[in-house]
Amino acid sequence: MVKLINWKKAPREERIKAKRLLREDGYDVYIILLQNRKFVEYFNSHDLDSGEKLLIRKERKGNVMKEIKRLREEGFSIKLVIFSL
Repeated sequence: MVKLINWKKAPREERIKAKRLLREDGYDVYIILLQNRKFVEYFNSHDLDSGEKLLIRKERKGNVMKEIKRLREEGFSIKLVIFSL
């Protein structure tokens, strides 16, 4: 079971897409591009006490390339996802 954190504003379609991304393993962070320089970051993590998987959602606005560079420097593996409209 996966626990979702910060998902109150997420639309239903986004929840389905995120669960599909969770089936793929191997990446620490998934970045999904939105409109108007907005993007959503999903961090794969786990709870230290219970060992339960966590999926943390963080909505941001700004330069995606700077964020990718910062995360790479911190040692995260990143997958950039662009959904076709």
